[in-house]
Order: sequence, then C-alpha cells, then structure tokens
Amino acid sequence: MGSFLLSVFSAEALSWAGFVVLIVALLGEAGIWLIPKKWEMLHAELAFALAIVAAGGYAIERVGDDAIIEALKKQSAHFLADAESARSDAANASAAAAQATEKLRKAQRDIAALQSQNVARRLRPEQKAALLAALSQFAGQKVYIFCSTSAWDCTPFATDFLETFKHAGWQRTDIIRYGIVVGYDAIGIEVLVNPQMADSAGQVSMPSVVTLINIGAGRPDADASPR
Repeated sequence: MGSFLLSVFSAEALSWAGFVVLIVALLGEAGIWLIPKKWEMLHAELAFALAIVAAGGYAIERVGDDAIIEALKKQSAHFLADAESARSDAANASAAAAQATEKLRKAQRDIAALQSQNVARRLRPEQKAALLAALSQFAGQKVYIFCSTSAWDCTPFATDFLETFKHAGWQRTDIIRYGIVVGYDAIGIEVLVNPQMADSAGQVSMPSVVTLINIGAGRPDADASPR
C-alpha cells in the first residue's frame, strides 16, 4: 500500500496529508463530547469511526515520514561519499603537487649544474702569477696554442695563456690555431713538448712541464708525456 501511495503522491504530500487527517480525527474525538445526550447512542459509533480515521491518517503520515527519512539517509550517504571522494582527490592533488614541486626543484638543480658547467674557463690572477714565475726561467722558448673547435670557451682561455707567455718572455705567435682532435679524446689542457728539444740545454725539462700543467690546468693527473 505504501509503495502504491508513493507512486502516486510525493513523500512530503503523504506526510502532511496524514498529519492533517490525524489532527482532524483527534479533534473529532474531542468534539464527540459536545453532542447532546439525546444523541448519546452515536457516541460509540462516531468514536470508533474517528479512531479508524486517526489510525489511517497516522499510517499515511508514517509512510510519508519513512520515505522522507530514507531519502535523507541516501542523500547523507551520497554527501559522505562525495566528501570522501573530495578528500581523496585533495590528497591526490597534494601528492601530485609535491611531486611537481620536487621535479621543479630537480630541474632547477640540473639547470644550476649546467650553468656552472657552462662558465667559461679563464686564468685567475694567482694562476697567471704562478705561471709567470715558472715560465720566466725559460724565456726565449717558442710556443703556440691550439684550440679544439669543440671547446666553446677556448679562445678567451687561450688568450690568457698567450698573454702570460708573452710577459714571461717566450716567443709565441698571436694566431691561435684551431682544428679537430683526432685519435683520442682531448679533455682540459694538454701540454706537448718537442721530444728532440726537451732535454737540450736551456730547454724546458719534463719536471717543469708537469709543474706547468699543475699550476695552469689545476689537474695533477694531466698528461705531460712528450709528443
């Protein structure tokens, strides 16, 4: 019966209708006592009829109320599910934001590392002074500088060496030679010494070449073999 009524009327309409019928029946029960005594025989019949009406009104009201309560429960469950979904989405968004922040920081660190690698090499004043002191002992020697075309900062770096050799009294060409290194990987600074002249009187000795590499290149493991 309840399903039929709900298929025809809304839960709110049934609740209000049942409430009104119940109130009317209760008022009718109270009004029975206003009937004159000469109609006293009708009291029992009217009281019974009004009781049936009150029960029907109460039943109808309960159908509507139960339907409203069930709908509220479903709505509440839906809201709770939406809230849980929103919390889950917020947690996922927070995790994604944390991952994005970490990726951004890593990218910034990588950029900083690349930028530090792209700083052009130059001789510092103290390096020039150390080279000048070492090279001046062999003034008059000949030198030329070769740059690999793959070294983007070679020209200003080579110019620093040319000026230092000049101040040390070496014979050098002002033309920096450029080319491609073939046969091996050239990394950093490589010093090549004429093997026929290295041990001649007045020429640069091998220990001095090693000192030159250590001072100028800052690489104690640099290759100082005669070529």
